[in-house]
Amino acid sequence: MSAFISQMELDLSEINLKSNDTLLNIAKMKLGNGSFTTYEYNEVNLQSANAKYTLENAKNSFEQAIQNLYTFLDIERTSQSPRLEIPIFNLPIELDSSRIMFYIHKNNSFKLNEKIKRLEADKTLYQAKISDKLNGDIRLNYGANQYATTLPEAYNKPDSRQSVSVGLQIPVFQWGINKNKLKIADNNYQVSLIEFEKSQKEFHNKIIELINTYNHNVKLWLTAENTYKLSVDQYKLSIQKFSLGKVSLYELFSAQKEQSSGLQKYYNAVRNAWSSYFNIRKETLYDFTNEIELEEYFLKTIYKK
Repeated sequence: MSAFISQMELDLSEINLKSNDTLLNIAKMKLGNGSFTTYEYNEVNLQSANAKYTLENAKNSFEQAIQNLYTFLDIERTSQSPRLEIPIFNLPIELDSSRIMFYIHKNNSFKLNEKIKRLEADKTLYQAKISDKLNGDIRLNYGANQYATTLPEAYNKPDSRQSVSVGLQIPVFQWGINKNKLKIADNNYQVSLIEFEKSQKEFHNKIIELINTYNHNVKLWLTAENTYKLSVDQYKLSIQKFSLGKVSLYELFSAQKEQSSGLQKYYNAVRNAWSSYFNIRKETLYDFTNEIELEEYFLKTIYKK
């Protein structure tokens, strides 16, 4: 995305420089025939100089972004900088919450971790409850023993020893300590249940927020793309009207600022839409664009190789 926005800024800077060169020629003509003041001409000249400055910065930013991209992908860079394709909108227009929740319950580790924690809490409470109950155990011992001064003699007619012992523990006097332990264990268990319920609600709200954010960002993408294209067209028309004396310098420069603002909004919308999409894909382990679970997709990829 950094390389993408750098290329868009570079492309726009090159277009603006050409436009400002045209404006500067028009300003010279207007200054020559007396329909333009020196101040107005200097304003256009200053705008043209700023366009050159912006273009040089855009070139440098693009080169750095491309280099970072090659480094991230761990591939060798060619001598010529590549052209990046503008991301085509191929995401679902809207994601259904019930379908997302289905894959959340199926593939997300949160549910499994919560189940494990619940079982551990049940186990802790159960152990506390049986600690003051009747306990018993049975022990069986068998062995052979012989004393000797050498190793072979130690295995000559050893004495066999067998024993069976039965142990029984009966709680006669509790003195209140076990009851207190059980009460503490029960309180801890109830706290765990509250924490489980809270974490589930927070997780549910997190997923709902991801869904709403995605649906919102997709709408912004389509709107921002249209706005940016309109701002580019408006600036071109402003240049034509300026050459005919139908718009002022202020209106012309305002149209140029709208073009730059439209570019930034468009880039932000594209980035946010893809980011929110991959956040949902991470939680569900499902690709909603290709309609396939990621595990199945990776297995197919490995099988092809």
